[in-house]
Amino acid sequence: MLSTEHILGVEEFAQMLGISVEQLSPAVQNLITSKDLRYQKLSAPELEENLLNILKKLDNNQFSQVGQQRQNIWESAWSEYLQSFSQQEFDLDALIPRFISANPIVRLRQEYVRACSTNFELSFFKALRLYLFQTYLADVDNVYEFGCGSGYNLIDLAHLYPQKKIYGLDWSKSAVEIATLLGENKKLLVKSYPFDFFEPDYSLEIPPSSAVLTMCALEQIGARHEEVIQFILQKSPQICLNMEPIFELYDQNNLVDYMAVKYHNLRGYLSGYLSRLQELEQQGKLEILHTQKVCFGSLYHEGYSFVVWRPIA
Repeated sequence: MLSTEHILGVEEFAQMLGISVEQLSPAVQNLITSKDLRYQKLSAPELEENLLNILKKLDNNQFSQVGQQRQNIWESAWSEYLQSFSQQEFDLDALIPRFISANPIVRLRQEYVRACSTNFELSFFKALRLYLFQTYLADVDNVYEFGCGSGYNLIDLAHLYPQKKIYGLDWSKSAVEIATLLGENKKLLVKSYPFDFFEPDYSLEIPPSSAVLTMCALEQIGARHEEVIQFILQKSPQICLNMEPIFELYDQNNLVDYMAVKYHNLRGYLSGYLSRLQELEQQGKLEILHTQKVCFGSLYHEGYSFVVWRPIA
């Protein structure tokens, strides 16, 4: 017997962000309702098979660890995007990150469900991204995305805020070149600079009316986040928005979350970051404006939670 179809609508989306429907702009609401966000709950046999497959992979540790040693791997990855972008006559779809999975099984509100569309995760991400950009980046003059990768977020930022100065920063030369091409070939107000999370360049100037943005980028530095935090504190931007897999927000008494914790640890993803921000808030060095566990993700973890904070001069 086929499972009943559900739709991730505006009300459920707002609940996942811990806000009311009225706090979602008409543009975000239209984006949600225009996408195919239908899903079905897994049957008991499907759920058991899915859990077993994940547990086997976790036990066999079939995952590579993130870290500074992977710079060449990321250079190679973004080089492929750069080549595709150029060969496809600068088609923006060539820049959609491949980590946004087309797998029909996704994590939704601490359960596994089967999406009816292979674009389910991408559609959710686009709606979440628009909400975050409209809510937290509207009042700044400059946006600096650190770890800009394929430049996919820079495109949305530049289209949403054509008068703002947008900066893409990455340790990959190919990623920096992609951001440069976006400015030159798409006539977007985008500039790019090289930047290494592990060795922050303090000569980089960040004006006061600026936002620092990361989206699934800080995850790559594991426990080595102190250098980045101190860099941001010294530069003192108006606001900092991090959309990342945030270890402290997982509920280890929930099976789906607990498996994400095991995966998170195996990969060596961002750890201790939120706890360190909370320590510095107690010391009066920054203010945490909002922390949200979004309860959505791909097969192995949740990469869409976020923390918003600002340095206190």
